[in-house]
Amino acid sequence: MKLYFGRGKRKITADFGAEDIYKFYKQKYKEQALSKSKFNDIWKRYINVRLQMVIFENVDFTMPFRMGEICIRIGRQANRITKNGKFQFTVDWGETKKKWENLYPDKTPEEIAKIPNKPLVYVLNENTDGKKVYWRWERITCSHKNYTVYRLKMNREWSKMLANYVKQLDKIPYYGTVNKK
Repeated sequence: MKLYFGRGKRKITADFGAEDIYKFYKQKYKEQALSKSKFNDIWKRYINVRLQMVIFENVDFTMPFRMGEICIRIGRQANRITKNGKFQFTVDWGETKKKWENLYPDKTPEEIAKIPNKPLVYVLNENTDGKKVYWRWERITCSHKNYTVYRLKMNREWSKMLANYVKQLDKIPYYGTVNKK
């Protein structure tokens, strides 16, 4: 029997989306504006190419109108000791759920959730020397009001593409590091 692990509710919903961008574009260019489907095709291809350049070629994506840059950085250790002396591990949930499927083939996800002390699979990140790789919005060049209240949360497609690419590499010699205090 194959188990089903569903996704939870979205934690973050966008304030603005492609619909809002198209409405703004349509207001500005009125009759000269492209059709919505053509606009969406061009928009998706543009974003696709730019974000692939960020992942595969380590090119920072400078957003227009001084909105900052989107880039990839290597941050803190995935598994570390906290200030109070406890170990903090990052769990690889995909591998953990596969392991649970093999260990408990006859149980539902609800039954598995009730089992105490289930084995977990931890992230090792050996190709990044144990550090996390993540998307970052560099706001140093951002000159808009209240930009600090916003944050960047990449969708699942781009986060997975980055993770898969990083896992394929032996070592990552580039991507700048960020030292968090």
